[in-house]
Amino acid sequence: MKYAFHEDVRVIVCDGVYEPGEDTYLILDNINITNQGNALDVGTGSGIIAIWLAKRGYNVVATDISDIALKCAKFNAKMNNVPLSLVKCDLASAIKGKFDIVTFNPPYLPFKDDIPEEVWWFGGKSVIERFLKRDLPRILSPKGSAYLVYSSLTDMNDVNEILPKRFKAIEIAKKRMMFEELYLVEVLWK
Repeated sequence: MKYAFHEDVRVIVCDGVYEPGEDTYLILDNINITNQGNALDVGTGSGIIAIWLAKRGYNVVATDISDIALKCAKFNAKMNNVPLSLVKCDLASAIKGKFDIVTFNPPYLPFKDDIPEEVWWFGGKSVIERFLKRDLPRILSPKGSAYLVYSSLTDMNDVNEILPKRFKAIEIAKKRMMFEELYLVEVLWK
């Protein structure tokens, strides 16, 4: 059995679920939590980010489109003795209410013609754009922050180019990898 760790969180890495990697830890190491409140983790996978937020006193809702991921996150939440509300949906399409913190480690790599669509780490700009335009304006509280990771391989130079005009994105961290650079942005209401 394989595990992933961050501070006081330990999760099992489940088959068929995205394994926490450099992008996950870029969020966890740089997220700014000051007040407890409501948090949403979009595309939760193993649940490591959602569990970390719950351990810091947030009421956490986590979404994923994958039944396997939701089952994995549920198991990991129980193993870490924290409550999570888990919702099966595309991004945040079924979510109601406002959230003080929203985290999203999207499938940011662009599609390739020879890659089957069910591969969950490919989605690129279109997935990020759908979330930012369709879901974020509806769910982010007026003083809330959304944290989003993307790659230099994603077919965009800056999240601000696809962000609705009511928002601004500020780069708060980046990490150079062998073939790409990862960026973490905080998205806020203007």
